[in-house]
Amino acid sequence: MSDGWLAFEQGLQRFYRGGAGTNSGEKGRFQWGNHAFNWVARGAFDDGWGWLSVPYPSAAGVGGGGYRSPPRVEVAAPRPMGLSLRPAKESSFISATDLAEDRRVGVPEFDRNVYIQSGPDEPTVQAVLADARVQRATLSLFSLGCAVLVIDDSEGLIKARLEAREMPANDNIADAILDALATLVSGLPQIIPA
Repeated sequence: MSDGWLAFEQGLQRFYRGGAGTNSGEKGRFQWGNHAFNWVARGAFDDGWGWLSVPYPSAAGVGGGGYRSPPRVEVAAPRPMGLSLRPAKESSFISATDLAEDRRVGVPEFDRNVYIQSGPDEPTVQAVLADARVQRATLSLFSLGCAVLVIDDSEGLIKARLEAREMPANDNIADAILDALATLVSGLPQIIPA
């Protein structure tokens, strides 16, 4: 088992009352700060992976917890958006057609390191990803073992697919991942159905 994955499992077990971990099929819900998270593990050992999710913030600023005090930017977009992001290094599978449609947000570091795999039209994608907190948190998640980040999936969740083989050895990795997801949530706009 990778050192990063083991550290992540140990970190998760601090939050779970039932002791759910990173073995395939283990899942659970837990509160971290003001956020309600869900975890579902798949695979095992170095091939282990799982989805860590938190609800997209509602208009009232709740849905996973009371995340913010300042009012959020409003963006008209279809619900669910299904905005899917991958680390650029994971995008070697991209076809020539996808490259021709490659979308950017206009921030060089983000554009170099993040591939926007799918989602709504470009102006909406740019508006959703405009906040610097969202950009920093996305880059942080990718550096911590996140292979896919989905914003506003069909269940209204923000989901990070975490993979054992991508996780760096870090005793505080669970806290770092949860903090990055909480930061991402704090920067997301309020979605007004288009």
